[in-house]
This record gives sequence, C-alpha cells and structure tokens, in this order.
Amino acid sequence: QCPPRRPPPQDPSFFIHRVGRTARMGNAGRALLFLNANEETYVTFLQKRKVPVTDRAELKRCDEDLSALVRKMNETDRDMLDKSVHAFVTYIRAYTEHQCQYIFRLTELDVGSLGDHFALLRLPKMKEFKRVPSALRDGFTGSTVDPSSVPYLDKNRERQRKEKQRREAEARAKVQAEASSSARAGQGQGERRLPAARRRKVDALQDDLELEEDYRLFSMLRRGKITEEEYDERTMESAKTIQKEMDKKRVKKKKRKRK
Repeated sequence: QCPPRRPPPQDPSFFIHRVGRTARMGNAGRALLFLNANEETYVTFLQKRKVPVTDRAELKRCDEDLSALVRKMNETDRDMLDKSVHAFVTYIRAYTEHQCQYIFRLTELDVGSLGDHFALLRLPKMKEFKRVPSALRDGFTGSTVDPSSVPYLDKNRERQRKEKQRREAEARAKVQAEASSSARAGQGQGERRLPAARRRKVDALQDDLELEEDYRLFSMLRRGKITEEEYDERTMESAKTIQKEMDKKRVKKKKRKRK
C-alpha cells in the first residue's frame, strides 16, 4: 500500500510515523508525497532526516478531467459543495500553520489553480488571502452557478437552509433599518431648534437690523435720493439679505459645535 500525502504533515516527524503505518511485521512501508514546484525543498529536508526518497514515481495519467466532473456535482448538490469548500479551507489553514514555513509559503501558493482542483464554484473569503498576490488568485476558473442557489438533495436539510437564509435576511434588514433610523435621528439632532430664549434673542437682533436698514432707506427717501418704488424694492431686498446673513451665522455656529 502507498498512502498519499497532500499536504505534508504540519510536524515533519509525523511523516515518518504515518509511513510506518504501512510497515507491519517487519515489512517496509512507503508513502506517496505530492509537492508543488515551490515545495521541492521539502525533499531535501526529508533526506537530511534520513528518510529515503525516490525522486519521481511513475503514475498513470488520467485523461478525464475529474475536477470538472466533481464541479458538475457541486453545482447541483450542496452537501458535495460543502465538503469541497471545507477541504479547501482546511488545506489553506494547514498550509499557513505548517512548521516548515520557509518551504510552504502561502505567498507562493497558486490559490486559483488549487480552487479549481477542489472543484469550487467560488473562492471562499478568507483572511489568509490578504497575503496572497492577486496574480495567484486570478487564475481561478470557477462556475457560472451561484453557490447560494445550490440546494441540498435532502429535503429536510434544504428546508432548514432556506429557513436560516430567511432569518438572516430579516436580521440584516433589521440592522439596516436601525442604522437608517439612527442616521435620521442624528440629522434631526443636528437640526434641532434653538431654546426659546435663544430664539427670542436672535429674532430681536434680526428685527433690530431690519429696523436699522429700514430707517436708513426711509432717510434716503425723505431726502429725495431714492423714489418710493426704489424704497419698496430695497426694503424687500434688505429683508432677504438680512435673513440670509442670519442663516449663515446659524450654520457656522452648528459647524463649530460639531467640531
């Protein structure tokens, strides 16, 4: 028997231990180890540990695209899809936690091709991918099928999944509604009315300014410097100008309070 090893055990000493499981009653044991091109230094590492290693094993090539066959299954069976995703995530995490970090570098792992080998429909979101260059993720082919639409073939599990989706959608909608309500409340607080005493003071100041301007225009009318039509027009313009100036002062005051 020749058990495959992929990825190699996190603790290199386990590699020898696992190979030993095929050696019983004084017989020799063997194991088949698959390595990427960037992981070939692991062979030298094993040789230094006195582990006899054959450079290459003669294997028959499978002409059929097994990943494509499994992906077709994953597109219709969520149970199969979950297992593929779980295997992929476990592989990535085992890779990042390997004791031989100087050999097994996540930044050199072709994550896109690996996702295709695991027959994934989409690459899962993992914080570990932040360390992987985009060039090593872009090679992922994937599928046109939306993973969230893949059902369980078991009707009970599918019913539970849909119920869970419904509850999650309701929870998201509730959070969004609360966030919108808080935002509106915050805006309302920013625009709340001044206290009654402050409003009376502002109104009195505005009235004083308008009276002062009206008196100035009336004096000009009495001295014949402007006509009655001009007096009426300027009075209206003056009231609008004063109102704008008061509004500007209010806005400036609000901005200073927020700071």
